[in-house]
Amino acid sequence: MPDLSELMAIARPIAWGAAEILMQHYESPDSLKIRDKGGDDGSVTSADLAANEFILNQLQSQLGTENFAYLSEETEDNVNRLNHDWVWMIDPMDGTSDFINRTGEFAVHIGLTYRQHPVLGLVAAPVFGKLFTAIKDRGAFLEFTDGASTQIQVSPKRRFKYHQKLNWMR
Repeated sequence: MPDLSELMAIARPIAWGAAEILMQHYESPDSLKIRDKGGDDGSVTSADLAANEFILNQLQSQLGTENFAYLSEETEDNVNRLNHDWVWMIDPMDGTSDFINRTGEFAVHIGLTYRQHPVLGLVAAPVFGKLFTAIKDRGAFLEFTDGASTQIQVSPKRRFKYHQKLNWMR
């Protein structure tokens, strides 16, 4: 069984790298290529595809495909993943329409499941220079581009005021 801390050590720089790729495209909107996926699936951009290719290439080159399967929003599903205990789940850019509209509200999502249960997750918020990480039963952390990191936890509040916009990235 792979060590989750070692897998996180592999995934962290990959998430940061994908965030950097998205920012390169975000800062050069004139070169952005946008394509409609059709139906209710929204759009895909050259930034989505570049980040997707980077993430998949990095994970597969470091971890292979024998013990790990990969499911990404931007690639065709391979049902062979159902034969694997370990599956990486990837959304190279959640919030494509926000990316296109330049709101800054988009993120990289990378998760790992073991026997269909989440065990590790990363969410990079490129515009804000933040990376959220978590390993099952070991807590969650917020890391900044300068390398500073702090443990985070769920708020003890039981009621929230829904009329206020909750902005988790800022």
